[in-house]
Amino acid sequence: LEQGSFLSSAAHAGLLSPTKGGPALAPLKELQKAKEIEAMRRIERLQITEASALQPWGAEVQERAARDAKARASAYFEDLISFLEMHSLPGAYALALSANGVADLAQLLTLEGEDLDRVITNCELDAMDEILLRDALRGVTAR
Repeated sequence: LEQGSFLSSAAHAGLLSPTKGGPALAPLKELQKAKEIEAMRRIERLQITEASALQPWGAEVQERAARDAKARASAYFEDLISFLEMHSLPGAYALALSANGVADLAQLLTLEGEDLDRVITNCELDAMDEILLRDALRGVTAR
């Protein structure tokens, strides 16, 4: 091989700096950057693969948790409806109470003072129903 042809081929390929005749740092940096980018892409692909492998299990757990939460909320809601109906109040008031921040019967039973007044006012209960509800709450808390 002739040295001149190798140097001109190397310069043409960008391995030698055209100005100084020495190794060009820019192509080496670009090669290193390309290798780093490829390594990052491999890591991302591995993370996506791992996440997709766990996803069915994660989705199943999330689904079960959602069902359990819905069942608990339903049970709490049924308790609230039963309490209202036991005290001659329409069970439909449970919807109004829950819309105003009362999540369950326990929370309703612990409401006092201004908080109770605010909830009752926001629920727009009939006057007689308000009296019945306040009486029922007093009867439970007095025990």
